[in-house]
Amino acid sequence: MPRKNILIILLVAVSFFALAASDNAGEKAVNLKVLPKDITEHALDDIMVKECGEALGVKCNYCHVQDKATEKFDYASDAIPEKDTARSMMRMTLELNKKFFGKSDPMIGDKTSAVTCYTCHRGNAVPKDNN
Repeated sequence: MPRKNILIILLVAVSFFALAASDNAGEKAVNLKVLPKDITEHALDDIMVKECGEALGVKCNYCHVQDKATEKFDYASDAIPEKDTARSMMRMTLELNKKFFGKSDPMIGDKTSAVTCYTCHRGNAVPKDNN
């Protein structure tokens, strides 16, 4: 097979995978009630995956509605109660960092925060009683 054809096939394959990986790329986040409305997609992903997902040991579908047929998420939906619980926990974390640790303008995902999701959850969806 000529090199030109191999190159074309590789470019098509890379393009296909790039499009598949960025299914929601370029979409502006909506229905944000705690996080800033102008948050970047990268910062939002970091908070959702690292701060929330890893700290609680959960995947996106723990808080977000996922269409079973298309496997796409409706991130704006509030249909899953855990999403509202997560918002309450985010507000509590921000308040604790502000009130007790002198964070003048705390932000979820701030690596210098004293209290994070992991502080209590330690990889569990529901914090365990450590007594």
